[in-house]
Amino acid sequence: MFRQKKKDRQKHEFQPRSHALIYLLAIVYLAWLLVQMLQSAWQGGADAPTNLELAGGILVLGGGIVLLAVLAWKMSRLPPKSSGETSEAEEEAGQSPADSAAAPEAEDAPALNEADDADS
Repeated sequence: MFRQKKKDRQKHEFQPRSHALIYLLAIVYLAWLLVQMLQSAWQGGADAPTNLELAGGILVLGGGIVLLAVLAWKMSRLPPKSSGETSEAEEEAGQSPADSAAAPEAEDAPALNEADDADS
């Protein structure tokens, strides 16, 4: 009832910049958690983390921040995909539409035989 049929679904193209923005939001959240943990450690008190918890939190949260920063940077460097780009089959073959249009002309060109090269 609530599910769309497969043929009715539109295929969403991969947009690297939107993924990079999501990664940046996650980086901000992890940085906020790290700051909150460090503030509670500096203030002390009954709820302050132990040195082991502090080191583990810095390692996990800091590592997550670094990992997401690298992924966001890589995603932001990818070119955005537009709707008029080549199809997946042409991309796998390594040909653009202009190359595939020029390919039949190249097939009509006469081929050199090894015997022709040996005569000269």
